[in-house]
Parts: sequence; C-alpha cells; structure tokens
Amino acid sequence: QFVTEAPDLCVPLDALRNLEKEGAFGELVNYFATTTGTGTATGSAAKFGDAIGQRFIEEGIDGVILTST
Repeated sequence: QFVTEAPDLCVPLDALRNLEKEGAFGELVNYFATTTGTGTATGSAAKFGDAIGQRFIEEGIDGVILTST
C-alpha cells in the first residue's frame, strides 16, 4: 500500500530524472521491468530473467537499477 501512495519509493523515478538532467547517464527508458515475488518457481523466474535481459540487449540498454520491496 505504501508504494501505491509514493511510487518513487520502489522505482526512484524522481531521482533518476534528476540524474538524467545532470548528465549522469545517457537516457532513461520509459518503462520498467518487474516480476512476481517469492511465489515464483525458480525455472519460471529464470525464463523471465532471460527474456527481460534479452530485451535489454536488443534495445541497447547497458545499465539497470535493481530495487526490492
């Protein structure tokens, strides 16, 4: 519920936009990737990770920020 009220706590978009303006990195993409939590089977989680990673490679994304709740 707290993330619904303040989404920047989970995805720090406000801080990232400031860093982008300061030139700390090239460009922030306009989406984020997420998966389900601890209830996910290991095999499924591995497939999700592979698919997300492949998309990042195809789009030329060369950096990510990992957050946890």
